[in-house]
Parts: sequence; structure tokens; C-alpha cells
Amino acid sequence: MFVYLAGRYRTFLLVTPTDATEAADAVGAAAFIVIGLIGFVTGAAFLQNVLPLGPVGHLYSAGTIPLINLAVGLEAGAGFLLILAEFLRQTLQVRAAAEALAEGDRPAGTQRDEAGPAKANYGEEEGEKRP
Repeated sequence: MFVYLAGRYRTFLLVTPTDATEAADAVGAAAFIVIGLIGFVTGAAFLQNVLPLGPVGHLYSAGTIPLINLAVGLEAGAGFLLILAEFLRQTLQVRAAAEALAEGDRPAGTQRDEAGPAKANYGEEEGEKRP
């Protein structure tokens, strides 16, 4: 996201390829389901902790909670990147269509200045001013 905010949409797409991001999204969702189904296989409830608890204060003391957090974080992060990339793609398409419309369908009697927007020319000669 910081790459896009820096003004480099094409670099953003290179850093977050859609196929890899979709795969990460699917892996995160599948991991969440698999962790939940482990409870069913062991005779417990869905997402119930079935891993042994470790000493208090250690990462592995929470059982399946860190694994669930990892799966949810992967799925949510990848999903966010996919939505952001789609919004940015649509924004560029709308902007390009608006620019093409502005270039192709100028009202009669307008001229395009190289450095600026279209200027109205109401039959005045250059240097004359309208009353």
C-alpha cells in the first residue's frame, strides 16, 4: 500500500501480483477451515483448542490461537490487497475514459492549449477581449 501511496501503481501491481495474492487468500481461508476441522477429527468442537498448552508467556502456550491468527491475518491481508488493487484498477479505467471523452468530445468552438485545459473560443481574435 505504501508503494501505491508513493504514486507508483504499476510498481504496486508488480509487488502484489494478483495470482499470488489470490493464492495467499485461498491458503489463509483453507488453513482456518483445516484448523477448525482438526477439532472435529479429535472429537472436540469446531476451532476448539486441541494442541497442548505450553508455559505461560511463550508463543506456543496458546495452543491453536496463534495458528488461527496467522490464517486469518493471511486471508484478511491478501483480501485487502485484492480489493485495493481492483479499486485502483477501476479508478484508472474511469480516469482514462474521462480523459478520452474530454479529448474526443470537446464542444464546438473550443481549442486545446498545450499547457492547460480546453479554452473557449467565442469567435474572438487572439488579443481581443470580450466586453
